[in-house]
Amino acid sequence: MEQVVFGIHTGTFKHVISEKESNAIKGFFKQEIDKPLEDETFFYDKGITQIGIQEIPSKDRIRYYLYMRINFSRTLGIGNHKIMPYTIQTIKRSFKVINKFLRLLPLTDKNNLFSEWKVERIDTAFDIFEPHTTLLMKLLNQSVDLSNQKKKCKRIPIQGKTAEQLIYESMRFGNKSFVYNIYNKLIEVFDKAKQRGTIVTPEELIEVRGILRIERQNHIGGIKKLCPTQKAGDLLKADVRNNILQTMIEEIEIFFGKEDFYSSSKISKALPGVKADINKISSSEIKKDDVEKYGIDFMQGVYNRLAVIYPRPLDKRQYNSFPIPHRTGDGRMSANISLYSITDGKRTITVAGRTLEDFEDKVLRKLKEVYLINRLYLKSNDPVERSMISKSSDYIKRFYEAAKTETAKQDAEKFIESVIQIDEERFPDCPSVSGGS
Repeated sequence: MEQVVFGIHTGTFKHVISEKESNAIKGFFKQEIDKPLEDETFFYDKGITQIGIQEIPSKDRIRYYLYMRINFSRTLGIGNHKIMPYTIQTIKRSFKVINKFLRLLPLTDKNNLFSEWKVERIDTAFDIFEPHTTLLMKLLNQSVDLSNQKKKCKRIPIQGKTAEQLIYESMRFGNKSFVYNIYNKLIEVFDKAKQRGTIVTPEELIEVRGILRIERQNHIGGIKKLCPTQKAGDLLKADVRNNILQTMIEEIEIFFGKEDFYSSSKISKALPGVKADINKISSSEIKKDDVEKYGIDFMQGVYNRLAVIYPRPLDKRQYNSFPIPHRTGDGRMSANISLYSITDGKRTITVAGRTLEDFEDKVLRKLKEVYLINRLYLKSNDPVERSMISKSSDYIKRFYEAAKTETAKQDAEKFIESVIQIDEERFPDCPSVSGGS
């Protein structure tokens, strides 16, 4: 089983239709024209879990909207409870299924193309496989931080659950634009089966056991920021997919930080110097009772799980965006450049040279110096260290493209071929290869 899957769960979409189409669709579902249409059974197994018609009166007429709620996994027969992995290929396949369904309805050609439908809500998610799902859920409940003023999120009550149950089962928080719903998928499946009076099958148990779902329910305000045209067709665009992915990873960092979870004894043994500061991280501590119950004293945080599997997309800046030097009052060539060092962090320094050749020689020496230190960490899985490696190699490649003097260009090319490219061959998971930054 994959450790982390980024995907789409469900979505609600609508499209304006004519009165004639509305009446014809009601006839298709054998519904009387003067009665409302809301069906949840006809195409349920095909992924259309709800379809209906909204009639909205205006001053001089009634506007008719056909709306659908879609479970994307079911459209492709992936499963009853899994999320559909969000790739452009899977979205295209799902849209093809939905378009076939729309062509069954008495709709005009302009209304049966799903990519033109308006997105009302879209739920994107990470499914994280964790054998000790209840412990991870408890640690997230203890460590969540909703103090960020820009996000303006607050806890949302969940009905029908005691406070003790919620600690191990779920949490919900958000604002008017989006809501995060984080829950133990196995418990949620059993709860829904109980409500419906059905039995969870062995196949369903296999599908959801060990899954913690982090779901972002995107409402109109959130959709406007993620989907430029607010149409379903936006989901087919790679930049929209990457924007949704990175938005969720960045928000998970904001709400849960980059830390992993340790027991106090584990922290004391590994980091004796921080023993006096254990109270500062008590919200992320695995308690003694849980160490005994689950038999573990360490658990990786959710941000670090995501950042390794889904590194940030390629830097789309052109290499020639490398800082251009300017001539100072004393005639030297000077520019501010950034150094991405694992040991020293990101620093901005000023480099100056008597001539352009002198300036570029000094810049390249600084860049090589930083990368040669960073390359000692090529085997690291730490997302921050991987980011620094990627950025330092990227900066050298950008310098190579922007260099004006032949000497600097040749020296940079030689370094890229003899060091960076060799590293890429020796370490195929090196972030300079994968593009993570």
